[in-house]
Amino acid sequence: MTSSSALVSLSLLAALVISSANGACTRFFTAEDAQSVNVPSNLDPELIPPQGNVPIAQLFGLGAQHYTANGTAWVLTSATAELFNSRFENIGVHFYLPHADPKGGQPSWKTPCPRSLVTAKRVFTAPVQNNNIPWVLLEATNSQGSCGLFGDVTYVQRLFTKNGLPTSTAPTDINATFSSSYTSFYVFYKQM
Repeated sequence: MTSSSALVSLSLLAALVISSANGACTRFFTAEDAQSVNVPSNLDPELIPPQGNVPIAQLFGLGAQHYTANGTAWVLTSATAELFNSRFENIGVHFYLPHADPKGGQPSWKTPCPRSLVTAKRVFTAPVQNNNIPWVLLEATNSQGSCGLFGDVTYVQRLFTKNGLPTSTAPTDINATFSSSYTSFYVFYKQM
């Protein structure tokens, strides 16, 4: 991936509308947002999408990881988060589909205006220190809304995570639930 091709692709998104008010899109994904993409140069190579995929957006996620007890341990069942651009404007949401799609994707990200959606499946997980949820690389299994931010997204990275793990106390009741607040940055890629 070259920095010049990344800059070109980021420039293409400079005027993308990503929020709505009174039925019209009023907030834009700007050149400032595009330039704020921060992918560490020393990432585990398995966290990096294949060559030809370039980062087009980085959003801050603020939400919760949701766990259910299986009788002996907490199992991640979903996550929900609000997504914010570099000006801390809420531009979308992160959630899980109720069931995996035909290609195995379940984690999803959605913007309302222009409408766009990407669903993905994990392809690599990198544990991190300090009891934070791992960094992950996800491959898109479905994307919709070609004029929206997430249309044609090919990969998603979850980086710079904080918190989100279940309690260290073993569950005592089957199907008990536990939610753990977390933050992260999501980096979205497209094939160029």
